[in-house]
Amino acid sequence: MTRVRCTPGELRIIGALAAGKTYEVVARELHLAPSTVRFHAAQLQRRFKVSNNAALIALAVISGLLAPGEWPPVLSGRAEVDLLI
Repeated sequence: MTRVRCTPGELRIIGALAAGKTYEVVARELHLAPSTVRFHAAQLQRRFKVSNNAALIALAVISGLLAPGEWPPVLSGRAEVDLLI
């Protein structure tokens, strides 16, 4: 089992990507450069051991980082999860 901890900024990026926002829109909303959002998304994918944002978002829901059954996606308030990866 692997423990994964996310920063508040990473959680905001996961939530925004889960809502279907592009890197450019996320960057504008969080006052970041699009390349910074891409970098953080890639880091999250590596940490969660997934190969794309769809898998990252699915794992975020399964692990409890995002509340299931909510639209738009709602962060659950958890910043740390244990994953069987």
